[in-house]
Amino acid sequence: MAAAVAIDVIGVVSGVIGIFQFAQDQMPSNPANPADSSSLRIHLGGGAGTVPNAGGSLGAIKVYNEDQTIIGAGSGDGPIPMGSFQDITITQGYGPGQQPTYVQISGTDDGVCIAYLIQTWPDGTQRGWLGDMGQACGATWGYSNVIVGTDHKPACTWLDQDHSGILSGSMQIHMQDFTNLTTDYSTDPAHYCAWPAMYFDARTENTGLPDNQLWEAPVLSVTATAATTAITPTAAKRALANRRGQKKRSRKLASTIVGSHDKAHSAVQLCQSETSYGSDFVSFAEGVFCDMETKTAWPLCEKSVKDECYDWETHALVEKGGRTTKKQYGDVQKWE
Repeated sequence: MAAAVAIDVIGVVSGVIGIFQFAQDQMPSNPANPADSSSLRIHLGGGAGTVPNAGGSLGAIKVYNEDQTIIGAGSGDGPIPMGSFQDITITQGYGPGQQPTYVQISGTDDGVCIAYLIQTWPDGTQRGWLGDMGQACGATWGYSNVIVGTDHKPACTWLDQDHSGILSGSMQIHMQDFTNLTTDYSTDPAHYCAWPAMYFDARTENTGLPDNQLWEAPVLSVTATAATTAITPTAAKRALANRRGQKKRSRKLASTIVGSHDKAHSAVQLCQSETSYGSDFVSFAEGVFCDMETKTAWPLCEKSVKDECYDWETHALVEKGGRTTKKQYGDVQKWE
């Protein structure tokens, strides 16, 4: 079996394709029985800090070969803590030793926000995927504090079967498309958003997706309702407009605030995005607070701004005339 080495994974930041390197210590452990299994590391949003409510459970995980035939399946070992990862063994009973180039992951009612995936195949080959790609392609996303390589913090992509404000219930990734193997790779983000490279759906196998077969956008039933619509940027906007039937943020999300010093974490972008989701957020670099319940951006209070602002120290909105509205947070987190 080949030794684990650093791999280059394709991601997209601010609409621009980039290459990000995973270090050897970010790889999943080798399969226990490499002749008939592979490994998949799933890292949820978090790191030195934690993405609020990003911890959760996964449903069915299935893999397919390049001929688009199912070769194996696995499942998570209970809930994955916020900001942590789980190495999952995929038993390839249908295709021992074969390359699991496609990965399907279904969510549960306990939503998760995935920052990255890394595979180790039976022969030791490794492939990766970054949560940035979900954000770029219209899936529900949030910031994470996970570091990939030296300083890149990928966005995380949300999956939730009961759609508590989250569009996607499941996703399917052609892992081969996201590992940079040559210098001749597409620099067009739209290339990576299309089937078969990546596919998101509001459904899971428990709620209408075909079982034990590759999900193909052309053959799936597409209707005007969010519950049965493949997730694309257009569909995401349509689903957002019909959110009245969806549940609001969980109590955990609503009672948590994150303040980040990372310049890449823009509270303005978070508030303006139609597909962002998560706890209230402060960008100290921008001096902006984003109320994620209403998607309203407020400047931080300072010497030159004394009203119509957010006071980080007291966690209160200071309205015109000095009237304050206290925000009740049970969990206050700071990311560097």
